[in-house]
Amino acid sequence: MRFVELFAGIGGFSLGFERAGLECVGHVEIDKYAKKVLLKHWPKVKLLSDVTKVKGDEFGKVDVLCGGFPCQDISIAGNQKGLKDEEGNQTRSGLYDEIIRIAGVCRPRYIVLENVANLLNNSKWFGYVLGRLAQIGYNAEWEIIRASEVGLAQLRTRVWIVAYPVDNGYEKRLPIGTEKGQPPHGESTQDKTKNICRRWKRFSSKPLLGGGISRIPNRAHRIKCLGNSLVPQIAEFIGLQLLRRG
Repeated sequence: MRFVELFAGIGGFSLGFERAGLECVGHVEIDKYAKKVLLKHWPKVKLLSDVTKVKGDEFGKVDVLCGGFPCQDISIAGNQKGLKDEEGNQTRSGLYDEIIRIAGVCRPRYIVLENVANLLNNSKWFGYVLGRLAQIGYNAEWEIIRASEVGLAQLRTRVWIVAYPVDNGYEKRLPIGTEKGQPPHGESTQDKTKNICRRWKRFSSKPLLGGGISRIPNRAHRIKCLGNSLVPQIAEFIGLQLLRRG
């Protein structure tokens, strides 16, 4: 499966998806430091800067379009403006609309999204997210998954959304979630992540950037990028489910 990562940051989706066996064919990221990280690790992958200028056909066939769209206006630590402000103007989190626009052109088999769990606490915001997917002909399923479920020493509670075309014949695919509280295929999300946890054990879950360390190059940029990134172990888990279902 070929995938493109929008709002790529330092490539959290890409790292996880590639470990699952998917092929990265494109990144879109505007932050200068994050782009340096992407070019270092994915030098042969096409990198575009401005998501608002991406047409949607630059990467050829796209099986999976993914992205952790901006959370500043959704997070409980933010301004709570949502995807549009009181005047109806697009907020930074409202750049989610660019995902919909691009998906409408490249028509991926799956759209995978990540954002803060607070998105689910406002029916207007989450209704907008699902409604826009429906407008381009996609069903959606979602699940709250925490970083602690894949072995990290933090909660980092996030909502993960998997969407797919309504006309593809899939019924109750449940790539990441559960139906009426019953684990899909006899396994819970936590059970399925155990092997992933074991494979990632050699990586430290504690960033070596705090504790008064001040001589690390680009320390502020690194902390910002880590804070904005998503958990690649969870992306790997979802990628494995997508490959399993084709």
